[in-house]
Amino acid sequence: MSIQASWLDKKWTIDINAVNGLDNLSIKKELDVEENDSKDGQNPTNTKGYKPQGLTTTHKVSFAAGTNPRQEYKAWQERVGKRAGFHINGTRFGPPVLILDKVEFKASHISNTGQILEADITLTFSEDVNQAKAPAAAVELYFGDIAVPETTPGYNPNAAQTVKSAYNVRPSASAAAEKS
Repeated sequence: MSIQASWLDKKWTIDINAVNGLDNLSIKKELDVEENDSKDGQNPTNTKGYKPQGLTTTHKVSFAAGTNPRQEYKAWQERVGKRAGFHINGTRFGPPVLILDKVEFKASHISNTGQILEADITLTFSEDVNQAKAPAAAVELYFGDIAVPETTPGYNPNAAQTVKSAYNVRPSASAAAEKS
């Protein structure tokens, strides 16, 4: 399997089972300038820095290429607002963190029964300029991720071997609620 690009948990792959590759990719970086109304001979524009970068991708999805277009669109819709780095061939491309702002779906082939056979999905990302506000250890997980016990907060690998105290004999809150 060849992974062409990735963002969060989604991958654009090309293998014998499915062809889900990028059709195009565009990125922009531009100056943030401010116009002056001053007539005292000063420069009429002031450069304030850079505007947040934007990245746009388009890829085709189709049953013929091994992907259900409606399911793929739904999967991308669930990720709107998520943050992650965009990687091409395993190397980060563009800003360190991109937010998925918009997902567009354009069906190009529909069967006579109304099934969408092929579509183009366009994704619009913007640079996360507020990333410094989050703590360095914060990691945003996709809701569909399955946490293994070792990574779950409060997990105790020795819980099965702990000795119960004789003083802890009252029923749990859930057991007490069941009786009432």
